[in-house]
Amino acid sequence: MYHLAGTPTGSYAKALYRYPQCPFPYQQLRDENRQRERDQPEFELVHTGAFDERRRHHDEQSWALTIHRDTPGQGLPGMEQTRRFR
Repeated sequence: MYHLAGTPTGSYAKALYRYPQCPFPYQQLRDENRQRERDQPEFELVHTGAFDERRRHHDEQSWALTIHRDTPGQGLPGMEQTRRFR
């Protein structure tokens, strides 16, 4: 996940998720991270080579705090989410 934008209060956030089109390397991630010591960095999805061929799905999401005014004089906070696939 890549954070693209956001506010310090968390009232707005935007992120990009990338998913490989190849079979997801669960076993490789588990095995490699199991062998590492606590002081070593985590073996991430990008280290598996799943994105080497640039074949991936992009899922861009944004969240925004909204105020629903169903009752005059009262605002009910809520979250609104939008998604865009590429």
